Amino acid sequence: MDDPRRKRLRQLGRAYRRALQTEKTAREELAAEVLAALADGEQVSEIAREIGFDREWVRRARVNAEKAAKDEKA
Repeated sequence: MDDPRRKRLRQLGRAYRRALQTEKTAREELAAEVLAALADGEQVSEIAREIGFDREWVRRARVNAEKAAKDEKA
């Protein structure tokens, strides 16, 4: 493999890992805000409409948070 190809592969690998980290951070921030909205009594359908995802995404965010809290206690 030639040096320009190796350099390009390394650059793309780093860019991809950064993008994954950015996505993870955004997902966690969104989930935290969704959970806060649920705690304030907002309706699942309204939250879903505002974030542009389906109600199932909102429900999964809640279930995942409950599971994480349960795992923390154990």
